[in-house]
Amino acid sequence: MKQLVVGASGLLGGFIYRSLIHEGLDQIIGSYYGLAQPDMIPLAMEDQAAVDAVFAAVKPQIVYLVAAQPNVDWCEREPAAAYRINVGGTENVLRACARNKARVVFFSSDYVFRGDAPPYYEDDVPDPINVYGQHKVLCEQLVLSLCPGGLVVRTTGIYGSEARRKNFVYRVLDTIGRGEIVAVPHDQLGSPSYAPDIAQVVQQLLSMGASGIYHVVGPEMMDRYSFAMLIARVFGLPSQQIVALDTATLAQTAPRPLAPVLDGTKVRAACAFEFHTPAAGLKAMARLTGQLGA
Repeated sequence: MKQLVVGASGLLGGFIYRSLIHEGLDQIIGSYYGLAQPDMIPLAMEDQAAVDAVFAAVKPQIVYLVAAQPNVDWCEREPAAAYRINVGGTENVLRACARNKARVVFFSSDYVFRGDAPPYYEDDVPDPINVYGQHKVLCEQLVLSLCPGGLVVRTTGIYGSEARRKNFVYRVLDTIGRGEIVAVPHDQLGSPSYAPDIAQVVQQLLSMGASGIYHVVGPEMMDRYSFAMLIARVFGLPSQQIVALDTATLAQTAPRPLAPVLDGTKVRAACAFEFHTPAAGLKAMARLTGQLGA
């Protein structure tokens, strides 16, 4: 079965791509955007002709749509450009999936919710407060209308080992390493989610024939300051440079939902899988990178 991972060069897409290859499946194709990746194909999904050409060549039966522009502040500053990538690009891929009768897995975000009435369930009405969240809602609607058997996976706080060191864990580690202050909000709540867990659960959902919306998140709710402190402890680094701030004092371009906590009851009832706690996930990540603290 041919499977295409759109956005395989990113954190979550990379884990999905590698997990499929690890299973011994030999018809796995991954796409990248920007920095060239060995054994992957280039794809700018906002280019409809490029998308159509990839689908004509690959003829995938399952498509994992992970690619997006995730910079929330950039999306707020450049809403039209963000729309072309995050909504227009997604629509190009979804229409190609529909024409080719390919099954689609789309990855969404907790930012589809306002974040003032947690926890949020799959059937709660989205109410985003920033452009990035608004675009994710539009994409979810496109998935469910263009690809009715599609799977929408909402997740949050994704972390794990990655070469480009872009996720929150690496930002904390690298900032501490430079001797700089790590300013993190203590009033933003979420559920840190270990990328390999998400990759495995998605495979279980696909094997069950699941469709619709699922919240695939880590098992513990935690504020970002507490998570940063845990990162320092697990990796054996000093925590004195980590400073807790109110979100309002950070003067970020895009408003942030403070508690868009996703309830994961539905997926835990469906899948026989034990998610890593934040401490366990960080320890697994630290072991992989040889950085486990005392």
